[in-house]
Amino acid sequence: MFILKNVDIQYFSICQYCLFLQSKKLLMKENNENKYTEIQSVLDAIEVIGGKWKFPIIYSLCDHTKRFKELENELKGISPKALSNALKDLEMNGLIHREVFPTVPVTVEYSLTPYGKDLKPVLSALQEWGKKHREKIVESCKEKN
Repeated sequence: MFILKNVDIQYFSICQYCLFLQSKKLLMKENNENKYTEIQSVLDAIEVIGGKWKFPIIYSLCDHTKRFKELENELKGISPKALSNALKDLEMNGLIHREVFPTVPVTVEYSLTPYGKDLKPVLSALQEWGKKHREKIVESCKEKN
């Protein structure tokens, strides 16, 4: 289990960081061990899948294996460095598998591990929520800018 003490904010989007802070407040207020475990589970999940690009990468790999350039083309707005860093984190946490083929030039493909595939229902639920509340989300983004 990850115990989050000194969290580097750069790994969290603003919304994820707000959720982190709210969860941390609940952790401090709540004496019930069960509730602590539930909230800690959310924090652990955010630690592994948090960040602007990790969910879109996982979603993109749900259907089939992809190469770096395919992911870069599919995820509009991601820089090669951000994609590379997110892929390294996802691989390190066991969510994706990186396979290198001995070709010239070298071919590298990324796919979800069984651990990563367990996120499919979460992604589907998040996608449905996003569709349902699209107007509100777009409006609140406009207000921020």
